Amino acid sequence: MLPLILLAVVATALRLLAARGVGTANSWRFAVLYALSVISVITGAAVFTGARDDMARMVPASVSHPRAWVVAAGAVQIAAGVGLAVPAIRPLAAGALGAEVCLKLPANWRATREGLAIRGPLPTPPWMRIPNSILWLVIVFWVAGARRGRSKS
Repeated sequence: MLPLILLAVVATALRLLAARGVGTANSWRFAVLYALSVISVITGAAVFTGARDDMARMVPASVSHPRAWVVAAGAVQIAAGVGLAVPAIRPLAAGALGAEVCLKLPANWRATREGLAIRGPLPTPPWMRIPNSILWLVIVFWVAGARRGRSKS
């Protein structure tokens, strides 16, 4: 839930800056695109901290080498976050983020069922996990189609 809140805060800040002539987030779609790019890099980088072991505990027991999967997911998230800022590969980057949201759902579900946390706060309640993931997918694929010169949406 925290990443969604951060996404909203960063996107709003970018829109306010653009309204004052600073930056290029001249539409909500671009503000959310840039915010998602930043949030993806930040959350992806979290796997390279002490939080990695907490994340690895969330991976279902049926998956071998959970730490390697967590690192791979973080690397994909960072690369996709950077890729969102490059128009030529934006759809590919959005597809990678969308796939990651879907692939991480079993780990997130396990974390909420078993009360596993990443360095502190309690995870999002189980009943919110699927709507939360659907919202992320909608956001990711909405910004994937962002093109300069189109209408402000």
